[in-house]
Amino acid sequence: MLRYESRILQLLQGHPAIPAIYGYGQLPHFEYLAMELLGPSIEGCTTGPLGVTTVVRIVLQVVCVALRLLLTSSFTLLKFAIAFRLGAYA
Repeated sequence: MLRYESRILQLLQGHPAIPAIYGYGQLPHFEYLAMELLGPSIEGCTTGPLGVTTVVRIVLQVVCVALRLLLTSSFTLLKFAIAFRLGAYA
């Protein structure tokens, strides 16, 4: 499963929201994918349970970032779609 994720991320390299891939590997009982950390984790930003207001604010921020990515990276998404489609015939 992570092999496909690593390939997709490699195809999308160059956009500021796509993390750099440092390595992918497979051992007998698990797979690993080492990639760039793009920012702090939500867990590290809190000291206790999150309130409803905080959760709504985080969700809205994630939705806004996703929409901005979709609107600003149409070329990157098109490149991925073409590569994905061509990969289906390889």
